[in-house]
Amino acid sequence: FPVTIGVAFTIDAWVNVTQYGNWSRFIELANSGVNARNNNIIFGLFDITGKPIIEVDSGANQLGSAISSDPLPLNEWHHVAAVVNNACKTAQQTRYKST
Repeated sequence: FPVTIGVAFTIDAWVNVTQYGNWSRFIELANSGVNARNNNIIFGLFDITGKPIIEVDSGANQLGSAISSDPLPLNEWHHVAAVVNNACKTAQQTRYKST
């Protein structure tokens, strides 16, 4: 389905990270090919830091992003969620550990 940039949305997932990989994705929605920025929504891990990130791209421009200050601990289930506003200029994340 087409990715529409410029509307408010929430994206979430239950994840169990077993290792930190370079830009590992939980979810990616895109109208472009691999490693291209054209209406992408990337929800995953930033670099190899293990820190969750939400990033919204349009063309060659990053419209907004939010990176967690803490990495996800390995081998534990977490519910991660991100909310992006209508203009895609601000994003926020929340995460909950499964007990």
